Amino acid sequence: MLVVAPEAGAEVEPQEGVFRARFSSGLSKKIAYGAGIVENLRKNPLLFLGISGFVRCIERTVSARLAGCEVIDASFTAAGMAVVKARRSKQAIVYTGHGTDIHLLDRSRLYRWYFKRLLSRYDAVTVVSTALAGKLEEHGCNADPVVIPNGVGEETFRFASAWRDTPAVVFASRFIELKRPRLLLEAWARVVGDIPEAKLILFGDGPALSETRTMAGKLKLGSVIDFRGEVPPEQVWKEMGRGWLTVLPSLREGFPPVLLESLAAGTPFLSSPVGAAPEIAKRTGGGRMLPEPLTAARLSKMIVSALWDRAGLLQMGKAGREKTRELYLWENIARQRAALYSDTVWRKKTANE
Repeated sequence: MLVVAPEAGAEVEPQEGVFRARFSSGLSKKIAYGAGIVENLRKNPLLFLGISGFVRCIERTVSARLAGCEVIDASFTAAGMAVVKARRSKQAIVYTGHGTDIHLLDRSRLYRWYFKRLLSRYDAVTVVSTALAGKLEEHGCNADPVVIPNGVGEETFRFASAWRDTPAVVFASRFIELKRPRLLLEAWARVVGDIPEAKLILFGDGPALSETRTMAGKLKLGSVIDFRGEVPPEQVWKEMGRGWLTVLPSLREGFPPVLLESLAAGTPFLSSPVGAAPEIAKRTGGGRMLPEPLTAARLSKMIVSALWDRAGLLQMGKAGREKTRELYLWENIARQRAALYSDTVWRKKTANE
């Protein structure tokens, strides 16, 4: 497998089979990373001037590096545009929707028009959740998408361990307003009123981290909250394995991998009913949905109710871990995707004969 990324980064680029599109590294990061393309452009409209060069750069890299591939899979809209232009006549192209690009359909008529035209050029379309498939149908994208979820690695399962003696809740996410970290802190002030020994452990970094830390100080939560920052995944999984619960109160998600990682470590989750979260909970039995509209009072009530039922949480965690291994192991997900690629290539060759 060959991978082309806008900015692979120093720790990834030397690996065999990973190629960085040679666009200005600083500009590519400002356009494609951080809070995401849409939010980046909203904050700095001048970045629009770099979009065409960004796409052309990906197009040139795809054309040069992937010329011998039978299938090219694009995973975001800018790459999709580049792949359509760079493909060779015999190459099959697949579009994979992970969330952000599809959620944009709600916000722009012009984007909906463009996105539909883009998908019509592809030989197959996949999405990572039934929710995203429904979103395509809602907006009249006649793409007949195949749902192939994201997965979790075998290595994550080894972090399941005995839980802490006292309740611990894990939040692992980007600190942006979309994830509602300050709502979680407001709820936590109520949680410790009922369960004083409970601990909230927060992983991640982002533009809202400073404000969240300040809020924790104002609420005098320093002794019951632990900010760990951005750390290697293994440290997050280890704490998940020891924790009682993982909480994700996001306003919007595509396919949140943190939920699968939590279940693989043997810990159930509470999540907003967004993206793939409801189907992960339903398929594994390892999660519960938070009520919307979500308030601090409602969130704290759900957390307290869950923590008071340790036996129930243990049962959910065990069942969720087993089902996650059965349904979401990357090895099995990769087989599904390989089968799709083979079928797409066969259909393209048959159509051309």
